Amino acid sequence: MGIATASPAMGVTSCERPLYGYKKYNVINNVAGWVCFIIAAVTYMLTLEPTASFWDCPEFISQGAKLEVGHPPGNPIFILAARFFINFTGGDVSNYAFAVNAMSGLLSAATILLLFWSITHLVRRLMVGRSQEALTLSQLLVVMGSGLCGALLYTWSDTFWFSAVEGEVYAFSSFCTALVFWLILKWDNRADEPHADRYLILVTFIIGVSIGVHLLNLLTIPALGLIIYYRKAQYINNNKTLLKVAGWLMWVVAAVIAVVTVVLLVNGYYPAALLALCVCAMCWFYRNSPTFKFSLFSLFLSMVVVGLILYGLVPGFIEISQYFEIFCVNTLGFSYNIGVLIYAVILIGVLVWCIRSLYRQESKLQIQISFVLSVVLSGIPFIGSSLLIPFVLTAALVAYIFLAKRLSVRFLTLTALSILVIFIGYTSYTLLLIRASANPPMNQNAPDNVFTLSSYLNREQYGDTPLFYGPSFASTPEYTIIYDGTGQPMQELRSSNGKSQYAKEVKTSSVQPDRYVRQEPKLKPRMVPNMLFPRMHSQQPGHPQGYLNWIGESIESLPTEKVTVYYDEDGAPFTIPGQDLREEVPVPTFEQNLRYFFDYQLNYMYWRYFLWNFAGRQNDLQGQGELNRGNWISGIPFIDNPRLGDQSLLPPDQGSDNKGHNVFYMLPLLMGLLGIAAQLVRGKEGICQFWVVFIFFFMTGIAIVLYLNQPPNQVRERDYAYAGSFYAFSIWIGMGVYGLWLLVRALFGKKKQSTKNAKRLSAAVACVAAVAVPLQMVSQTWDDHDRSGRYTTRDFGMNYLSSVDKNGIIFTNGDNDTFPLWYAQEVEGYRTDVRVVNLSYLTTDWYANHQKLPSYDAAAIEFQAQPQDYAYDRMQVVYVYGAGNDSTVVDAFSALNDVYVNPKADFNGTRMLRYPQMYIPVEVDDAVKAGVITKEEAAAADDYILVDWSGKNSASLGDLLSLDMIAHGSTDGWKRPAYFAMTVPDDYYLNLSPYLRNTGLAYQVSPIRDPHYSEGQAYAVATDKMYDNVMNKFRWGGLDSGNDVYLDETVRRMVTTHRSTLIDLANALYNEGLYAKYDVTEGEDGSYQETVNEANAGYAAERFRKAVSVLDLMQEKLPARLSPYSVQVGQQIGQLYIYLGEELEDDAIVDKGMKMLLTEIEHFAPHVPYLYSLIMDKEDKSAKKESFDFNGVEVKNEKRKEVSVYDLEFSSVDKYVPYYLLQLINMYRDNGGDENALGAVVRKAAGPDFEKQLNRVLKGIV
Repeated sequence: MGIATASPAMGVTSCERPLYGYKKYNVINNVAGWVCFIIAAVTYMLTLEPTASFWDCPEFISQGAKLEVGHPPGNPIFILAARFFINFTGGDVSNYAFAVNAMSGLLSAATILLLFWSITHLVRRLMVGRSQEALTLSQLLVVMGSGLCGALLYTWSDTFWFSAVEGEVYAFSSFCTALVFWLILKWDNRADEPHADRYLILVTFIIGVSIGVHLLNLLTIPALGLIIYYRKAQYINNNKTLLKVAGWLMWVVAAVIAVVTVVLLVNGYYPAALLALCVCAMCWFYRNSPTFKFSLFSLFLSMVVVGLILYGLVPGFIEISQYFEIFCVNTLGFSYNIGVLIYAVILIGVLVWCIRSLYRQESKLQIQISFVLSVVLSGIPFIGSSLLIPFVLTAALVAYIFLAKRLSVRFLTLTALSILVIFIGYTSYTLLLIRASANPPMNQNAPDNVFTLSSYLNREQYGDTPLFYGPSFASTPEYTIIYDGTGQPMQELRSSNGKSQYAKEVKTSSVQPDRYVRQEPKLKPRMVPNMLFPRMHSQQPGHPQGYLNWIGESIESLPTEKVTVYYDEDGAPFTIPGQDLREEVPVPTFEQNLRYFFDYQLNYMYWRYFLWNFAGRQNDLQGQGELNRGNWISGIPFIDNPRLGDQSLLPPDQGSDNKGHNVFYMLPLLMGLLGIAAQLVRGKEGICQFWVVFIFFFMTGIAIVLYLNQPPNQVRERDYAYAGSFYAFSIWIGMGVYGLWLLVRALFGKKKQSTKNAKRLSAAVACVAAVAVPLQMVSQTWDDHDRSGRYTTRDFGMNYLSSVDKNGIIFTNGDNDTFPLWYAQEVEGYRTDVRVVNLSYLTTDWYANHQKLPSYDAAAIEFQAQPQDYAYDRMQVVYVYGAGNDSTVVDAFSALNDVYVNPKADFNGTRMLRYPQMYIPVEVDDAVKAGVITKEEAAAADDYILVDWSGKNSASLGDLLSLDMIAHGSTDGWKRPAYFAMTVPDDYYLNLSPYLRNTGLAYQVSPIRDPHYSEGQAYAVATDKMYDNVMNKFRWGGLDSGNDVYLDETVRRMVTTHRSTLIDLANALYNEGLYAKYDVTEGEDGSYQETVNEANAGYAAERFRKAVSVLDLMQEKLPARLSPYSVQVGQQIGQLYIYLGEELEDDAIVDKGMKMLLTEIEHFAPHVPYLYSLIMDKEDKSAKKESFDFNGVEVKNEKRKEVSVYDLEFSSVDKYVPYYLLQLINMYRDNGGDENALGAVVRKAAGPDFEKQLNRVLKGIV
């Protein structure tokens, strides 16, 4: 890195002749790098998903297709790059997604190219220093082998490969990270050349550009800072003033870490305490080392740079532009965004003036003034919401620039140019301003001005996460006691005011001028008590229980603390004489807080992912800490079995037959550790390299863990966020080849006469390892990363749309029932007459306004709320007045209009719904004409739809607007029929559940109330409509192609959703057949009798045959070989086949059902031996633990503690499997199944002791 300016070629002896000079080496290095690129590119192109993937990918591809605005904080550079690649499709919309995915693949291959060159640079530097000394053949093979091993291992690693074959930002972000690191190494080679600073400017430019992709690239800056210091150490170390400052900083760091060490020791975290203690020891042992002190100082300055960019430059650009914008629009009367344009022109002019002044060096005053203006106008000093920090930083800058005895023109020029190039990259966000102003169909947050853009970039809609100090999940809000006009005391939430913000004034006429209005600052509730390093902070539903599960506690077992909650209007604690008004609040201890951090955030959400990539992966099932889902494994029994149970007994669908089951035997991990050792034994150069790679590894891994502060129960695996950390470790893996070479030479080259053989042997071993370890990895990971032939996201999104009638509205909620629909419409132009309304967004004014605009073939949605009614967050929450008491029933239009405009519907500034019992009037004839119901169903339809919200305490803006839309659509001749996606939670159904009817993947609002509906039961089915949708319109994502398409767990969940809705349809058809076939009469004794209705027998048979055809379609289009049936699904299918076969008197259909049941038994029977082994193992451990008294003396254990399935770390579904298996067996037997076949199946699947093991496993369940 620069400390060791040159070192002798490692391993060069008198019997080795250097053959490969620097030029020849460069040619070989370049060719080998491009070979790695080709291997990676071919890999990714062959395994690319041909269309969009689930989660954010459909949204990103839609953005690229039409330059639309996606979710915060935006990614304009990615959008532009995606649009560039889309241009090569020749306008074929079906290939747009493939083009964007291919972009990810090629950028990922380029990342591998840069990784190869970075590794070879570092390994060669360890061998010959910075000299251009020629290499011997063995040295060349080791260098190339190191690059090949590290690059190919990363190519085929789990996390990186996953991102490389889909249209997401993480592949692009990884490329930027690799490019920046490689460029700084290029600068390292050329730092003494006259124009070497151009590499630093280019690095800064790439960082600026990468802000428009993802902010992760900023985390490379500390590693870059170390490289710069090590390269220039011989000049920097002579500065005595800086050395003194660095020394003081070192002791501050040592003191802080010493405190951390004590805290860790007190709380029993001895391994972490040992690491912290080692850092303290280093500070002591290297207290006289300038290199060590300046290394810490460089890291400190680098972190300052990260902070100045992340919290100064990035938001500062926007803040300065806001001042210009508000002045130009509100004072000068200009149009929106003119102030931003003026600011941009002024900033560019000042920067150009500064650079010109620095270049000519004609006037010191010009340099000083222009530089200060450049820094201030760039927004760097504008950190935080207070003006105090900008004032202090600006004053310090002015003092330094004008009072310093000597100014480095080179440093000032670098700084000014860096600000300029970052600004150039950052200006990509003007794309969002321009496109948002055009109101495209996808316009999230509508950032059409710098004020909404600021909120957008700061991700304000996601809320704040405390990092260093804040509340716990058990904290309670503080209240101020105030008095109303009658003198009655009331509670008002105490809060800290946020920064005031401006918003566009809502215009009521087109002649109103443009103007911004000041909004009330967003209030942040004050919580008590607070704690340091708050890891367990979220109070979102499900999170508190998740925290408790991970620390092994209950809310009752937490210690409590009495806290002051009530305050008077002066801010003093509110008191009543003789009463203690303090509340007793459960408070997790700091040790419990640390336990959650280490066990979940660090171990489960980082190291588990790390070991997925370099040790092995149990399966592709998303886990929440269970023993059988998504753990890391090594493939070595004595390592895996003590943690997870006997892995040889793991059910095939969770083990050997699961394509995500990858076993690396820890070979990549061992190579990485060997690479670390190789660096550490190579003197100063190796140690400097180690710290560079380690800081790279830490900042892109563990530092992200600290920053994210993730709550439990994540909706998906998050390993993609740590790809940069795994990239850094791959550098060490590559160096492991060099370490292996050193090790073999050391073992076999001790004797002089054996040097020649040792040279050959070591080179051979290194080359074999360089090839064998990556090949072993790809043999495991190919099958679960091959997405070729998979069209599920596109087709399943189209199936949602196909479930909706013409011009319908479908309400969605999550990523996977919204983004695929947007993709189908925005990119492929499918069913653009349907309006997709996301209920999560409908709580915002910008999205409500968006619904009033037409979109393609879909007209604007009509609802009576006006923008001025809900603007400025006025109706985020609405009180439901008289909940449970007011029985007045009014029509929905009157009730909603009362909320929107009636001044009386106000309670302390919050709107009220005063009439919670409402009805929507219905014209039945219009519903028939619109196809919502059939003529035959008209007699069963009601003249109104009852909406009863009397059980609610509050309603959101989304609730009001969605009801408003449904009411308008229902009373306007049903021209806009309304649907809820079946994946939307029931809480969003507005209490309309009895009126919902399944049409495929959506529930349609109808005027027919289901008299049989009860909460938790299946919804009514519009059988004929749904049958037509399923049989004639649904697509199957390539699952019906006959190919071995890989389906990950997200896709399998969507397959289960499809199966469930098809089962609902088959059940409904079967029941309709039963109702038609039999007349049910009540006898004189009160019993019911069934008699066959001959007139309807033909219709019943037709219903039964249709039900069979639905089940057959499911078997054909959604085969179990690609996605095994989940619990109860197979049983329901088998049972239906049997019932339908009996009604149709068709033994072949009955046999299908029996075979289905037997297949399901075979599938779930292997779970029993695994569960049995875990129960026995847990009992053995418990018995051993209890066989010793407190003094460690062995005592006789009279009674062995009995363990049940519920005591195991399993999901509720997996715990239910034994009982489900028992149900399958009983059903098979009850329907006359072959006992011999049953016995053969269970013995084959679970062994001869199946019955004994099943009975034991069922204890505590049955």
